[in-house]
Amino acid sequence: MAAFTVAVAVIWNQAAATSLGETNQLVVVGLALSIMNLSTQRQVLLAAIAVEAWYGHSKLTHFDAVLRKALLTRCLSLLPRLFLLVLVILPLGLGAAYKKFSGGQSMTSVGCRDSHWGIISRPGWPWSGNGLSGAVDAYVPFWNNVGISRTYGYNMFVASNTTAALLDTPDWDTIRSEQDGLRLGQYVILNTTVNATVAEHKEIEPEDRIDARFWKDLEGRGFTNNTIDMSFALFSGLYVSRYIPLGVFECIHAHVQQAPIEKNYSEIYVSIWDVNKDTFESTAQRFIQRRWLCAGTWNISSSNVSLIEAKLLEPVEDQIVIQEISLSIGTWFTELLPEYNYIWYPPEDNPTGINTFPPLVVSMLWARLVSHNSYQNVHRADQNATHAARTYYSKPARDVQKTYTTITLKRSYLLLFVLAIHPILTMLAVIVKGLLYSAPVGDDFGLVSLLSGAKKDSLDLLYGASLSGKLSDDVHVRFEVPDGLEHGDAREPRVYVTLERFEGSGASNIVGDLDRNTIYY
Repeated sequence: MAAFTVAVAVIWNQAAATSLGETNQLVVVGLALSIMNLSTQRQVLLAAIAVEAWYGHSKLTHFDAVLRKALLTRCLSLLPRLFLLVLVILPLGLGAAYKKFSGGQSMTSVGCRDSHWGIISRPGWPWSGNGLSGAVDAYVPFWNNVGISRTYGYNMFVASNTTAALLDTPDWDTIRSEQDGLRLGQYVILNTTVNATVAEHKEIEPEDRIDARFWKDLEGRGFTNNTIDMSFALFSGLYVSRYIPLGVFECIHAHVQQAPIEKNYSEIYVSIWDVNKDTFESTAQRFIQRRWLCAGTWNISSSNVSLIEAKLLEPVEDQIVIQEISLSIGTWFTELLPEYNYIWYPPEDNPTGINTFPPLVVSMLWARLVSHNSYQNVHRADQNATHAARTYYSKPARDVQKTYTTITLKRSYLLLFVLAIHPILTMLAVIVKGLLYSAPVGDDFGLVSLLSGAKKDSLDLLYGASLSGKLSDDVHVRFEVPDGLEHGDAREPRVYVTLERFEGSGASNIVGDLDRNTIYY
């Protein structure tokens, strides 16, 4: 029972399971099963010998085969052979069965330390350029497996078909400190609330699309366009808010017209269209960008960090990061619109009902924030310290929930049953031994017990088996208890073993009555 208790404890106790991990659990449970098997085998064999001695007419080969667990012994009847086969298969089956419960998880809440969070690229991705590669890196996990109401990669959350977010993340020092010491199958879960950069698609009213005054008003409000001639009668364009640099790229030759720089990216219009049948106005999509408060959960392993759960809570009051940083998205990112457009280049199995632009827009905005004003690029001449404080901030330990997670054996009642088979069989064997206490079988019963009580005139039946152990014919065993020996008799009580060629008569192998309080020799 001690081995069974240990096996159950290392699986069901969260602290023990987390400390050991799946590999060490397998070792401990395997050792416990081996120990339980030793006890079960001994008790079940003794119970089987007691049954063999008490019921029917026993054969010497049965005792010998059971004591030696010799499944292939000659002259062994079907029932003892099946019994021994079960004893051989049982530990093998249990040893394989408990391994089928791998792949579970155990979690323990642990203390966290103060940490820094912000608009930060994933570890190992040092940003020093304009952010083009960063936008692609953030967007491609979604592009390869489009969907909604789920997370992607390091920090993307696609909340709906109209809204996508890129959450602020822990800085690299925090991630490295969490990864130190993690082994294969071990994870750290960090859960907290952070700011997130969010892009929301807002429908343009049909009457506005055909109203020249609506688009003229955008120009009056300072919106400018960045349009690329991609040839093949395909254009992509992006209108951004006030006085963003105007870039017009035509085929190979490029012309850039600079304009006074305003910095508000709260509202932008993006489109990709076929000039033979569409216009920018007829295909444009409007996006509203804001910073939101968002709940996020990250899974950190020794080699990877991924966002596994997120929820948008509410917009934050401070929107300066979106409204005042010069990002020049139209100048740098317009070419990404036709590159990642599901209408012309659909990924495999991409449901065309999903709008791929919200994640792309937020990826472009976030990548420029990382490139332009993140703590990773502290040497940029145009970095604003006031803005940097909004893109990189500290969180006290009390605001971050940390859970240590380890791959362990699954907690299953079926696994509990597998572990309990040995104790159940052991207890049943002990009960059988108790019910058959009158059988002349003790815990140290063996072949010596049989030979020491054998009558000399019956030993000739064993002739020829001294070295081979193989009897030429069946030899039956009968136990005899002399009459007249009562408890307290001065004479030495003894049980005689008679070996005989043929089965004797009667329903039992035992002739006479055994006194429970007498020790026989």
